[in-house]
Amino acid sequence: MGMERPAFIPKVRSFMYLQNKLVSIVTFAFFAWLFFSGSGFPGVAAYMPVFVAMLGMLCSALLFISVCIKQGRGQEMEYAKFFPKKETVQLFYAFTLVVAYCVLLKPVGFVVTSFLFFFLFSLCFGKKEKIVQYLLASAAVVGVIYFGFGLALHTNFPKGFLI
Repeated sequence: MGMERPAFIPKVRSFMYLQNKLVSIVTFAFFAWLFFSGSGFPGVAAYMPVFVAMLGMLCSALLFISVCIKQGRGQEMEYAKFFPKKETVQLFYAFTLVVAYCVLLKPVGFVVTSFLFFFLFSLCFGKKEKIVQYLLASAAVVGVIYFGFGLALHTNFPKGFLI
């Protein structure tokens, strides 16, 4: 005598298929946006975002295909372990910061956008008592990147309305 499955399992299984398909479609759309915005960068600067975008679109498509195959065969989906609330919120903030960085980089400029990104990312994942340390570290990282690449290697960074 085996254990009987609870009645809610088929509903959960179909939800898992739907959830995985939606995730694959949303991530594919994000990487497609990255591909088209990154391909607008001049010369060699376009290589990295275009490569990452193509890799992301490939992985998203493979996820969608594998979910469709599993659903067609009636195979069970693995149940996702939910993140604790703190990590879920941090993940959401990190994703939001990355999207905001991509959107604001050209209009606001590299220096201000990168400084805010590094500071807010550190604040999101670090201890709130270390605000001054995060400010100094963010300024140092942006300064090293800007002066090291900008002046020494003559790299052009996006200049926005602030800097």
